[in-house]
Amino acid sequence: MQYQEAIKYYLEAIALADKSGIIWEKVLALGRLGLVYHALENYTLAIDYHSQSVEIFKQIGNRFREAIGLSRLGDTYRTLGQYQEAQSCYQQVLEIKREMGDSQGEAEALQKLQEIERERGEQ
Repeated sequence: MQYQEAIKYYLEAIALADKSGIIWEKVLALGRLGLVYHALENYTLAIDYHSQSVEIFKQIGNRFREAIGLSRLGDTYRTLGQYQEAQSCYQQVLEIKREMGDSQGEAEALQKLQEIERERGEQ
């Protein structure tokens, strides 16, 4: 699927979800738009869509999906070299994974935090 076509479908899904009150479909489409815009290197829109999805997942109390969104948001900040923002996202992921008892997720968050420190040292 072409990115522009995907964007069109995700925006349609968001509009329909807003109209019918289906929050789950909306928040998933927001996150996917964040991924598409990241792939297109439109990081401003990627950050916007990832941030919206994280906020909604926080509001509905879905910590698992909140962590996924925060990780993706951190990845976008990291791509931009905005390490402090990325570190903040990954630190929140780490806290959520620890609360959930998800040792694999905790290890992944720690690895991303370590990679940021390494990248900072290379600058």
